[in-house]
Amino acid sequence: MRRPFRGPAGPAGRRTRRPGFPLTPARDTRPPIGASRLGGPALLEPGTPWPDHEGVPLNLLAVLDTDALAPWLTADDLPVRPGLLNFFHQYEADGAQGHSIAPEACRVIPARPRRAEVVPAPAEATAFAPVPLHTRPVVSGPQVLGYDCDPA
Repeated sequence: MRRPFRGPAGPAGRRTRRPGFPLTPARDTRPPIGASRLGGPALLEPGTPWPDHEGVPLNLLAVLDTDALAPWLTADDLPVRPGLLNFFHQYEADGAQGHSIAPEACRVIPARPRRAEVVPAPAEATAFAPVPLHTRPVVSGPQVLGYDCDPA
């Protein structure tokens, strides 16, 4: 396992380390990891409604296949297993501030893989082209970053 972890050393550092999974587009030399992908249709169980916020359908950003990650995880790392996680989000324009997001405008909807069905986005939602994802396990943890707090 590659170890890019650059956090605290010693016992304190070992206690904060967790499995990590950088997600990158799949290629010929980097195969997709299960059904994980950016965009595309949702993978929802029958009868699960497409989520919305104040009547506006959310956009599906990604599907994460936790079954494909299961060999590297424990129940403490990702308790929703086996399964699929559908990540939904809605941006709201906020003028000079760019984009803001209300917590209610984000959803993660789990689905059991054997029951999940392909559900295309409603016409009012933005449908992103699917991009299959690749990952590899790494060690992750808090990073020690330096920055200058002097406002001058």
